[in-house]
Amino acid sequence: MKITKRQLRRIIKEEYSKIVRKVPIIESKGDQYLRTMDMGLGYEDAMSLNDSPQVEAAARAIIAYRMGMEDIASAPDRVISDMFASSQMDDVHDLVMQATGGEGYDGRDVDSIRGFMIGLLDAYDLNY
Repeated sequence: MKITKRQLRRIIKEEYSKIVRKVPIIESKGDQYLRTMDMGLGYEDAMSLNDSPQVEAAARAIIAYRMGMEDIASAPDRVISDMFASSQMDDVHDLVMQATGGEGYDGRDVDSIRGFMIGLLDAYDLNY
């Protein structure tokens, strides 16, 4: 039986939730801004595109909003959703589609979007 990437993520998320309820887990990323499993998945998706030439343009689109990693991590969900829906984020949308194999993120999946944006800024810092 084949499962989609989305189904696998859901399974991982459920198992992660079970573990978190039992024992508090410190994110192994060492990145103080990743607060949820979805943020971690979005971050990993972004970091997988580290070599993409679009990373710089996407990171600059985020920076144009005058938001750094800490700002993105602590911003209300509505701010992140509105920011992601903006036409100025076309490069970010393209990279999301590339990283998720064309699946994209559900519009309600704000933490994955938040983690993806943090990952893009992190990848940008590593390369530029």
